[in-house]
Amino acid sequence: MSHASFITRANLRSPSAHAGQILAMSSAYFDLLGDRFTLHAPGATLAPYHRPMHWFERPWPRYMTACARAAWLAVSDRKRIFLTRDIAIALTVVLLGVRAVYEVHSEPAGKLPAAMFRWLAKRSNFKLVCISRALFDYYGDRFGIPESRRQVAHSGVFPELYLPLRLLGKTALRKKLGLPADRLVIVHSGSLYKGGAELFGELAGAHQQALLIHLGGKTEECEAWAAHYLDRGFSNLRFIPHQPAETVREYQVAADLLFYVSTKKSPIYWCTSPLKLFEYMASGTPVLGCRLGSVSEAFDDSLGFCFDPDDPESIRAGFETFLREPAAAAERAANALAAAEQRYSWHRRAEAILKFADGSF
Repeated sequence: MSHASFITRANLRSPSAHAGQILAMSSAYFDLLGDRFTLHAPGATLAPYHRPMHWFERPWPRYMTACARAAWLAVSDRKRIFLTRDIAIALTVVLLGVRAVYEVHSEPAGKLPAAMFRWLAKRSNFKLVCISRALFDYYGDRFGIPESRRQVAHSGVFPELYLPLRLLGKTALRKKLGLPADRLVIVHSGSLYKGGAELFGELAGAHQQALLIHLGGKTEECEAWAAHYLDRGFSNLRFIPHQPAETVREYQVAADLLFYVSTKKSPIYWCTSPLKLFEYMASGTPVLGCRLGSVSEAFDDSLGFCFDPDDPESIRAGFETFLREPAAAAERAANALAAAEQRYSWHRRAEAILKFADGSF
């Protein structure tokens, strides 16, 4: 395979899932390709394979700079494969007759991106990676992109990062994190603004002795939700603002149960492939999770305990099944870990995308 470059105008120092996903995939691409892979992004150097671009506070100058970098590289090396999550960068490369693989995480955000997709759909040097089957079908139906130029690649995880924590064990991790050794600990990690926190009470209320911990979001968001539940008489919920990824993994492994929830309030519930779900699977901890929209493509009752977020009683029912059937909980957690290792690792995802892009690497 020739060289491959991922080009983005995103701020990769942000704690966002967008930045985290790009950094994870870039690391996986580099592990597979070595010096044949480069990441081009604004800001100071982040890794040996990172080729920095000038930083602008406003997004549009960053976007134009990224397009200019893509054009320069495309002219310099016409065999290079370009990977990106920015549609204008893909358009720039394709216009120059070079191959572009665009990774899509939602439907087009406006008329201009939609027009770009309609034009790109007719170009044989444009391919599309979709993070869910729902998006795969959507882009085929709406824009007529041939199936041979579309690929489903769910989000992923580095399962190897969880192995030392699993070997260390829950007792040691709870001591390090200051968690009680004699209480059932339930952990939820991720954003608060996409919806779902309103359902925490269904789970916390089902077992008053359990401790439900949320990790993530801004301090003011956490304070607001903590006050919300205290006003309603819940004393067994903790809301902890954004933490480093290493700390989040420690909580996930230290927990007895992980809680995944989404609702139709999230505009991407129908097509998402949430990072935290695959992190949960790699932790080896049982998962109580909703099956809503595209999440059902990767999560079912063989991997955890499922519930319907439109039916709060099903949360309690799933939780009671978890409590009642410890052997089933252990088996499903083991199945989820195997799926994370065999199907949803970032390295396997990177390998599949590179083969889709070029046929070999």
